Amino acid sequence: MHVIAVHRVEGELGERAQALAQALGVTAYEARQRLVATPSIVVHTSDAEVAAAREQALAQAGFRVLRLEPETSPFVRLQTVVSSFEWREGAIVARPRQGDPTTLPIDAIRLILRGNEIRSRVHEKEVKTKSFSVGMAVATGGMVMRKTSKKTVRSREDELAGFVHVYATKGRPLIFSEPLVDFTAFGERMQPSRALNLQLLFTELVRAAPQARVDERLTRRSSLAQMLGPGLDPDAQLPLASALLAMSAWS
Repeated sequence: MHVIAVHRVEGELGERAQALAQALGVTAYEARQRLVATPSIVVHTSDAEVAAAREQALAQAGFRVLRLEPETSPFVRLQTVVSSFEWREGAIVARPRQGDPTTLPIDAIRLILRGNEIRSRVHEKEVKTKSFSVGMAVATGGMVMRKTSKKTVRSREDELAGFVHVYATKGRPLIFSEPLVDFTAFGERMQPSRALNLQLLFTELVRAAPQARVDERLTRRSSLAQMLGPGLDPDAQLPLASALLAMSAWS
């Protein structure tokens, strides 16, 4: 997929909306909705030539844009999902479930993203049922009238979980996902719930890295939906939104 987003809007919003509408062939109202907050995805297509043509039209209309291919973008593909961490003097050491640990200098942190995601768990339960069986009754002379059958019932449980993404001037982005991180590094300061521990981690990172940009837009589903625009599922495209905010911070 090829994604193009408007990065910044300079000038009067109404005029810029008209320019965007002409560049994309949409209504002024639709264009204005895409410019309310940026970055905002205005094109997503599987056709590279279409993406290139739209990117050129947007540039000619005076828009600063970001182009992203999620399948190959390092902001999406090269991430370290943190299993545990520890604080060191001027650095945080993050350990993935597999592989070598990453030592990230605090003064290299450029962006701290905080957000929420929907995580789904599938539960399976075996259920036994009994039903009247003519064949069983005949075969046993009426001694056994019912047969027992088993079936597996699946149910899905959705829960809201927080995350913190840390981007730095060097090294891979660090992904702290609330259900996956061991917070014992906090020692006596460890909180009674994972949500509170993630909040503590976020607070400590922001305090330790005052030079970093802090973005909490992904905690609000409305902000996520506005950024992605129509046609992209917020639950499925959360990594895309995170990568887009990271690219925006670097541009």
